[in-house]
Amino acid sequence: MRIIFVNVCSPFLLNDKGAPPLGVLQLAAIVRERGLAEVAVWDMTGDASLAEQFGSDCQTFISRGNFNLPAWLLERPDETILALTSTSSQYHSACNVLLAAKRCVPGMRVIIGGSHVSALPDEALHDGFHAVFAGEADDALPQWLRDGCPYGIVHCMAPRGLDRLPFPARDLVNVQSYCSNMTMGEGLSSTLMHSRGCSFACKYCVRTLGDAARLVRVRSVESALREADHLSMRYGIYRFVAVDDIWGIKRPWVERFCEVFGQSRFQFRVNCRANTIHFDLLPAMKRAGIDCISFGFESGDERVLHAISKNNVALNTKAVRACHDAGIFVKAYLIFGFAEDDGASVEATCRWIEEARPDSAQVAWLIPLPGTPIYQQAMAGGWTPAYHQLYHNGKDRRGGMSRLPWHSDETAKYYEVLCEWLEAFYARPQPAVQCPNALSATEA
Repeated sequence: MRIIFVNVCSPFLLNDKGAPPLGVLQLAAIVRERGLAEVAVWDMTGDASLAEQFGSDCQTFISRGNFNLPAWLLERPDETILALTSTSSQYHSACNVLLAAKRCVPGMRVIIGGSHVSALPDEALHDGFHAVFAGEADDALPQWLRDGCPYGIVHCMAPRGLDRLPFPARDLVNVQSYCSNMTMGEGLSSTLMHSRGCSFACKYCVRTLGDAARLVRVRSVESALREADHLSMRYGIYRFVAVDDIWGIKRPWVERFCEVFGQSRFQFRVNCRANTIHFDLLPAMKRAGIDCISFGFESGDERVLHAISKNNVALNTKAVRACHDAGIFVKAYLIFGFAEDDGASVEATCRWIEEARPDSAQVAWLIPLPGTPIYQQAMAGGWTPAYHQLYHNGKDRRGGMSRLPWHSDETAKYYEVLCEWLEAFYARPQPAVQCPNALSATEA
């Protein structure tokens, strides 16, 4: 038996080589380590023709006869499983991979996991996938293989002991093709993960994964150092983006990280919350190589922050200033389009940016994701999601925008005002995305 893990293309991005697919590479490493199957990775990113075929009308390409799957994919179809993972914005492409496999390679089983289907497993099963993995599949996938690969939904129990897992099988992809796309300064950069899980309940974030997935689980600092050493020796990578949901919540772990990595030459960008950061440890974090901290501040309006269960403005300001005092760059992520957003929230956010002065800020248009309270609220109001036409970091004429039930005729205009103000304040444009099928705000 062999499993081909698929890194699905992301045609809504100008460059979908932003980060290697750690999820599928982790699963590939586990299956390979346990000798359960031959493993390979079909990396669909970085190929404009694949993005066009799988991100648009796959049926048309097949009917015209000019649609081709890799020759090696067609070998031993009865013994081959295609294993996909998908975010909501990739799900359209994932379904097109399924369609192509069913038309071109009859008998091949196609399975899927990832955040989108973890929230909507019944939908994915109805769409024709042989098996749907809801949650973290590190333990569930090997057991499913031992059980004979049954049809249906697999409800996964998230692993608690992360140190027992092998490092992601980065040798199965061209790691270097990803290494210059993370705005981490000069030199090669890549991603790694020190922890999993998030115990907070932001209104726009998924709450439905259940069991240990909602708990913060950390690797040992020694394991993290071994992986960083491996990447530096094998690929010459010394700069990393830690893709944890929230980095460094547990103080003893942060203290140990600062002790161990304070003697290294690595540099990191990490994601934190203002209410979990250990302010007194920031100087030590800087010495340990943490040059940049990204915060999901979301808004500078107290009304909005209260409504979405986020921190308050004063604490966010304190976090920015404390990072600056330690010499750490601050990246602010913002979201616009909540029910409380209006002209006043734009003004409040602009005032907060002027006062707190994070080193960069990026605003995203709100798109409700399955498994979130906002998704339920939007669906109850009559919203119909079409994720292949939407991108959560897009901007009108540069990506998809969706009108939600609580938006007024002015909401999209306020968003444009905020984007233009940020561009002027930082003297650089907001990140552009490619989304050829995107609806405009008035069409959505």
